[in-house]
Amino acid sequence: MTRQITLLTLIRAWIKAWIKAWTGACRWSWHWGWRKFWKSLRLSWAGFILLERSLGWKFCQITSRLRLFYQAIARRAAARSVLSVLALLLLGLNTACSRAIAVQPERSEPPVPLNSRYTDEQPALSGNGQYVAFVSNRKGDRGILLYDLKRQQFVDLPRLNRWDAVAEHPSLSNTARYIVYVASGSGRPEVELYDRVTKQAQVLTSGYRGWVRNPSISPDGRYVAFELGRDGKWTIQVLDRGPGIEPDLPDD
Repeated sequence: MTRQITLLTLIRAWIKAWIKAWTGACRWSWHWGWRKFWKSLRLSWAGFILLERSLGWKFCQITSRLRLFYQAIARRAAARSVLSVLALLLLGLNTACSRAIAVQPERSEPPVPLNSRYTDEQPALSGNGQYVAFVSNRKGDRGILLYDLKRQQFVDLPRLNRWDAVAEHPSLSNTARYIVYVASGSGRPEVELYDRVTKQAQVLTSGYRGWVRNPSISPDGRYVAFELGRDGKWTIQVLDRGPGIEPDLPDD
């Protein structure tokens, strides 16, 4: 009778611990806490070993499957705990690297002098006083260069200077977004406008007869004035590009 009571007590304790472990395995999550589940799993495993030894089921197929089941759950819980530690370490390293990159100062390019030993002429200043454009032959061919007085660096002007035309007499808008100039090729000269945002140039005087020179653009980039030579005299022409353009407004 005593052995039966002890055996029933072990069976009840084992079933209770096993149900507790199984419930913990089903409800286990990152926020629920893996320590509580691990404790219930150990209690269930201890009860299972006592029951197995008391009944002598070491070679039973059912107990072997249960043993494998518990071992798989234990390995999964251990793997998740290891992964959590690795995730925390990686998060700490990522935060440290981000802070190091944020603290690292930006590298500034060395200043480039404005003047050189080459011929520089026909300067034009932007409306905000930050940029100056001029004609120079320092790159081997005669063309227009744009210089940033604040950064003390030259600004690239792709597709403005061409091999089949000479660009001269520049004029700048407020922030030097728009540059008007005279492009002299094999034919008669034309007044062209260059947009630094789109990096495209367009001809403005294709509908005019005669020779053009000395263009000047308004600060907002809408109006362009130039001289037109026709019938033996020079006249002043003002070209309105229209209200649909993007105005070159001053920086806030």
